[in-house]
Amino acid sequence: MKTVTVSGKTIEEAKANALLELSIEEDQLEYELVQVPVKGFLGLFKGKAAIIEAKVKQDPTKEAAAFLTQVLKEMGTKAEIEITEKKKEVLLIFKAKISVC
Repeated sequence: MKTVTVSGKTIEEAKANALLELSIEEDQLEYELVQVPVKGFLGLFKGKAAIIEAKVKQDPTKEAAAFLTQVLKEMGTKAEIEITEKKKEVLLIFKAKISVC
């Protein structure tokens, strides 16, 4: 999984930079704060930027569907997987044409 380290004057700016670099939406972002931003003092002391390590949040449902699609492909079976999510339940429905000899 791709992880990037980005910075910004604020945490929000660092997050925005991570979103751009990873090409994702904010709800897909998972990050860890590496350095808290510190403002400079009277122009005499240089401030510190916010630094975060960011990555794409894992989606177990999509990962399961991708895994099962790969397994079916390796088996030589062409199938579609339909994903239905209801509250705390996820259904993966397989649709395939099977010919019987």
